[in-house]
Amino acid sequence: MDTPTAPSLLWAPLLLAPTDAYGIDVLEDAVVAIADGRIAGVRTGVRSAPRGATRLDGCALLPGLVNAHAHVELAPWSGIIDGLALPEWLGRLVEVRAAASAGGVDITSGAAEAGAMECIAGGITTVLDASYSDAVPAALHAAGVRGRSYREVFAASLGPGVRSIDEAEAAPRTLPPGIDDGLSPHAPYTAGPDDYTRVATGGGRWMTHLAESPAELGFLADGSGPLSRSFGGGERPRWPAGSAPVTMLEGLLDERALLVHGVHLDVDQVEALAATGAGLVLCPRSNARLGCGLPPWRLLREAGVPLALGTDSPASAGPLDMFAEMRLLLHGVRALEQDAAAISAGEALWLATRGGALAGGYPDRGLLAEGAAADLCAIRLDAGAPAVESLVLAAHPHQVQLVLVAGEHAWDARVARSLERLAHARARSARLARELQRLASGASRAGNRGPNPLQTGAGRV
Repeated sequence: MDTPTAPSLLWAPLLLAPTDAYGIDVLEDAVVAIADGRIAGVRTGVRSAPRGATRLDGCALLPGLVNAHAHVELAPWSGIIDGLALPEWLGRLVEVRAAASAGGVDITSGAAEAGAMECIAGGITTVLDASYSDAVPAALHAAGVRGRSYREVFAASLGPGVRSIDEAEAAPRTLPPGIDDGLSPHAPYTAGPDDYTRVATGGGRWMTHLAESPAELGFLADGSGPLSRSFGGGERPRWPAGSAPVTMLEGLLDERALLVHGVHLDVDQVEALAATGAGLVLCPRSNARLGCGLPPWRLLREAGVPLALGTDSPASAGPLDMFAEMRLLLHGVRALEQDAAAISAGEALWLATRGGALAGGYPDRGLLAEGAAADLCAIRLDAGAPAVESLVLAAHPHQVQLVLVAGEHAWDARVARSLERLAHARARSARLARELQRLASGASRAGNRGPNPLQTGAGRV
């Protein structure tokens, strides 16, 4: 079957419309008109589909999901490394990359394409990606995904195996339509004060991992702990003794900055963050799997920090699945707070749509309203169940039926071409995963022997 013509009218029995206050309006029997890539109008109470409308029977129509922090090119790494705390996990990741480089094994070809297809087939229409290679922008564009590609940069003192800010600025890139540019100083233990200052004062949007683990706090406090030695020798960035995650970036944070994780922020740091306007992306699956803890949801929410949700790396969290991310956030926060009302399903869905759009600098996305971008997702839900709760508590990517980006078809479960593209991407990802598993087994046996991959140029954090 050929790709159908982009619809100008959609009819759905349910519409899930985020508001600007952590709310989700559930509207029945809705018609959405689309023109020039935008929503031209929304009507509710239309019990039968107008002539010529695309019927979405049995589905809820909602804005496309916004994955506010991802590492798309690591899609084949899901489940390859497990049971390690963050410092050791990072070290193993670098070792596997080094083993691939030393053996002349290509573990990147097809990886970004597989991740991008996984996103679009799962209803994700905007991705804010932090990447090592330059394969991701083209892969996202080819899959129909929009968003921003943040090139990760590191302290030059770490050696020639990592990309410094100088190297990034010396290699400007041409990005495909719909993909914006950004920089990402990786984390305080791999980028120093001067690196953050250069990026933050450069005028563009930027992203960084921050306050992810107790080991990071120890490193900032006195330069010690496992993150000071995870990758062997080499000069680590130096921060003033007693640095705290947010206040050490005083004067650098504003709405252009997007912080990731924020698990280990106390009351003072949360209040300081709220005063800057910078956004914070929660990645609960990765935090839980690496044993880092969970973010202080109640503190962050009540302080008014702009919050979003992201899948982080498949190597640390599993598939690029925003439904699983919403679910883990809800379950984890309620368990941590010992309060079944600590976070609602609607709040989790808001973070995965409107929250991500606002924090990422795309105010016309994550909405179902006239004038908003026509980035839409239709998902099949069980009849009779409360729609928002059913989606957050029980939905999976395979229930996604239709995805539009700027009003154009990007994914359609009824179309053979969509299914073929996804199957091809998954087959390539599976082949890469088998190769990665072989390399990981070898790296595990070798332990930490041999030269430091960060200093030989063989791997990157």
